[in-house]
Amino acid sequence: MDRPELSFKTSSQRVGGCGKLPHVDGLQRSYGSQAEILKACGRLEEAVALLKTQKALSLELGNPSGMAYCYWNWHAAATRLCAGGVGEDDDRR
Repeated sequence: MDRPELSFKTSSQRVGGCGKLPHVDGLQRSYGSQAEILKACGRLEEAVALLKTQKALSLELGNPSGMAYCYWNWHAAATRLCAGGVGEDDDRR
């Protein structure tokens, strides 16, 4: 897809009913996916905000893999943010 912003809007719309307790895991995953899209668009502050929300939900669920994913991506977004948003995404090796 050429325009990641459109993907973000579509992903946000899909989150709709995930706030119910059985779907909290899906919600925290959705926040992580949306953060990836925002990071790719250079919207780093917004990405970090979503990752903080993902972290809180992962803590609530006791989900260590969700926490690891969150911290990994949080580090990548914060590193780019501190560098002025420049450079390649080298967080996937």
